[in-house]
Amino acid sequence: MGGSSFLRPPGRVWLLGLFLLLGLSEGAAAAGRVSAIEGRCFAYLEGSPMRSLREGDEVVQGTRLVTGRDASLTLTFSDESELTLGARTSMTLDRYHFPAPGAGDADDDADDEPGFGASLLQGVVRVVTGLIAKRRPASVSFGARVATIGIRGTHFTAEVSGDSATIILLAQAVAGAANAIQVSNQYGSVAIDEPGFGTEIPDANSPPSPPRLMQTSRDMQRILRSVNTTRRVRIPRSPR
Repeated sequence: MGGSSFLRPPGRVWLLGLFLLLGLSEGAAAAGRVSAIEGRCFAYLEGSPMRSLREGDEVVQGTRLVTGRDASLTLTFSDESELTLGARTSMTLDRYHFPAPGAGDADDDADDEPGFGASLLQGVVRVVTGLIAKRRPASVSFGARVATIGIRGTHFTAEVSGDSATIILLAQAVAGAANAIQVSNQYGSVAIDEPGFGTEIPDANSPPSPPRLMQTSRDMQRILRSVNTTRRVRIPRSPR
């Protein structure tokens, strides 16, 4: 019967459908995995419904992450990068690609080169960069709404509120590792290479302020303390 043929297509058609499905799965390879979560956190991918996240869940490139009130979310990546989002935070994973060893020469295809990009739209994030930043620092970039953060093997925290942003360099977790950021927008650029120092962008029409010793906000301190049990984090305090 026609209905039976529709439910159970001929072998060749079924195999073609399977290959297409596998191709889509490969195109949506995991970018990161939820390694810690507190409170209600969600992931949204265009064309799909928003879903609640649980520890162990994977997220793919293009996902928008949203945390609720009193929530936090930590993602780990195959290059050993780590992102921790604070409460009431929204961030998109713009790009993540880290070929497995032996996957071929990345230089043969620019789209296959290792890279990491994310955009903080609102709230607070703590970033510990990994092997991509160590090997190809120019391939890693983070957006903070009114500025772009370029890195060199780094540990920093950023907070976005409306059209303002604060970015602070933190002490590197690995002794002797490179640790610096370049914060830029169309109005100017500053380099920060001393832990505890940072910059502020007060609005969408201002350059980053000159680097100065900063005090972390309450939300920044909260996510730094939440990871302090597994990784030493020096929380900057303003000078007296």
